[in-house]
Amino acid sequence: MVWKRIVSLPFVCVASGFAFLLLSFFVVISDQMGIQIGLFRTLGMNPLAAYAIERVVIETLLPASLPGDAAPWLIWSGLTLFILLIYGMVRGLEKQNIYVRM
Repeated sequence: MVWKRIVSLPFVCVASGFAFLLLSFFVVISDQMGIQIGLFRTLGMNPLAAYAIERVVIETLLPASLPGDAAPWLIWSGLTLFILLIYGMVRGLEKQNIYVRM
C-alpha cells in the first residue's frame, strides 16, 4: 500500500482504527497503570536523534550488508543489529543528558 498512488477509503479507515487502538493500549499501559518500558522511554525522550541516527545507519550500513536475496536468518539478524545500534546510540545520548529538541 505504500507505493500505491490512490488508497481506498476502507484501507484508510482500518489503518486509522488499528493505529488508534494501539495508541489507546499504550495510553492505558503507561499513563493509567504506570508501567514504563525502557525501550519506549529512551526512544520517546529523544525521537529526533533516533530518527537522524536511523537515517545514517540505513544509508551507510544497509546497502552494504544485506543483498536483495538475503536468507531470512540474515534479515532478522540485520534487523536486530539495526535496532540495537539505534537504541545503543540514543541510550548513550540519554545517559549524557543530551536531548535534541526543535
